[in-house]
Amino acid sequence: MPGFGRQANGVNNSSVIVGGGWMSEPSWAYAAWVLHGPNEPFIILPTLGGRDANAEKINDAGAIVGDAQAAQGFSRAAIWTPIPGTTPTRYTVSDIPLFDAPYDSGEARDINSMGMIVGADLAIATNGVGPKPWVYFNGQKRALEDLVSPEVRAEWTFWWAMGINDAGQITGIAVRNNGDPNDPIGNPGDTRAFILTPAPTDCGPADITNTDGDLPGTPDGAIDNGDFAAFFASTEDPIHTVADLANTDGELGPDGVVDNGDFSVFFGYFFVGCGNIPS
Repeated sequence: MPGFGRQANGVNNSSVIVGGGWMSEPSWAYAAWVLHGPNEPFIILPTLGGRDANAEKINDAGAIVGDAQAAQGFSRAAIWTPIPGTTPTRYTVSDIPLFDAPYDSGEARDINSMGMIVGADLAIATNGVGPKPWVYFNGQKRALEDLVSPEVRAEWTFWWAMGINDAGQITGIAVRNNGDPNDPIGNPGDTRAFILTPAPTDCGPADITNTDGDLPGTPDGAIDNGDFAAFFASTEDPIHTVADLANTDGELGPDGVVDNGDFSVFFGYFFVGCGNIPS
């Protein structure tokens, strides 16, 4: 990759690395790149019609997130998806739609193994409007402020969503709106690191066994390894009927057979945790 200032931002468990850097050819663009191995060439990722792009993170399925410049000049949160069977691997790019005005730019910062993405929208052309962080999953985008209680919203303003793990926990930066004036780290205006953890309020159909993994499928308020074991129990075992969570299209409700829809629903709940399936 001719140029300078290359920066590696993310790596997956297959040692595929992503990042960005200035390219001396053809027009000193800042390019998003992916490197599949030490003896492989740098692959330059496509933009959304503009000049620049930057790749932030890659998951184990090879999906890459970051930002890419659109034709009108502002960057958008971008997802690069590998095209199967291409050598070297080629990628398609798509953007995550922006929230309504005044937001005119966006960036994605992280993606987990389920494909849940976090990032933020920005109002570049409007002074005084802060970033609006979000989580994006299965084509749906939710502002972080809409995922917490009114009490939390009154206390904190979320500024950036920086990371997400396979348990659905989100990290980032928030600003405290009010606080104890005698607390030097709790005053209004302080920026703080935060972690949002899915609330275990409604485990849904993935909670099919108790904590010890005993059958016959009693909910215990937590999705754990016992649920995982029960889901993969033999079809001769009575518990297999509890694993019939969804029909072939992935809609909730039994259909008389354990199929791919059940797998999709189970793993959606199992990896995200209780009460945190986007709807």
